Amino acid sequence: MRRSKRLDYKQLSETGERVEKEVEVDTQKEEVPEQGKEVAELSNLLRSISISENLQVMSSEADMKEKIDALTIDESTIAEDIEDYIDENEVDVSTCIAEIDVKINKMEEFRTSYRKKHKELKLILGSKYEDLYSGNYDRKLSSVKEYIKRANHFKKEMIERKSNADSKIQASKVRSKTFLYEETEKTIRDLNGKFNVSFENMNDEEVANRKGDLPKDIQKLENLSKKIHDILECSESSMEYKIDEIMQRYRQITKLKESYIQCIENEMRNREITKQELFKESKLKINLPKFSG
Repeated sequence: MRRSKRLDYKQLSETGERVEKEVEVDTQKEEVPEQGKEVAELSNLLRSISISENLQVMSSEADMKEKIDALTIDESTIAEDIEDYIDENEVDVSTCIAEIDVKINKMEEFRTSYRKKHKELKLILGSKYEDLYSGNYDRKLSSVKEYIKRANHFKKEMIERKSNADSKIQASKVRSKTFLYEETEKTIRDLNGKFNVSFENMNDEEVANRKGDLPKDIQKLENLSKKIHDILECSESSMEYKIDEIMQRYRQITKLKESYIQCIENEMRNREITKQELFKESKLKINLPKFSG
């Protein structure tokens, strides 16, 4: 008996690692049968490796087919979604800007997903991709681009219309503000001329008429207050100095009104003017036609 080293085929089969092991060999036995055993073990090992490799290839091919099938389904689903969305979401001049933005964003999401799926398909299929998808991909992408282009066109048109409408509204507001300001100034001038007077050379009838006009003048002053309130609400910073001027003049008119009312009351009382006397005075001023009988 002697000790000898030989290749451990079992270890090689299980781990792929070449390891030698020591074994006892009967020197009286012939070497040829032992060598034949090693050859048989090696042959079995090579056969098992070949089978394993074939199984791995088959598994890899199955995985690839499954992946291609999944990508193909995803691609066709997105393509159908794009067609349906274009048919069901038409864009025209009646579509509001916010809604147009939503439609554009949605279509851009479809385009991004569609491109991604085709890049994955092209990577897997290689040269076969052009034969299978190039025409469909170009046509579908062209439809998406045309939809987005048309939507942006209507969006631009709607923005221009809105801008023109806003400009007209703004111009109308400016005209209204100007008119309101001018009317306020005119009312202030009229009331100032009415309240800022001297009663010294005024006859009784005129004093009485002014007394009768007081309710109307007071109402005009109240309306003036409302106009000023409207000016304050719609005025811009560029009109602040005018507003300050109007407010100052309004306070002056209010003080004049109080003084004016007091003066009329004093004149009516001091002159002892009554409606009856005024009526008689007006009667005397009437020139009756002479009787020619």
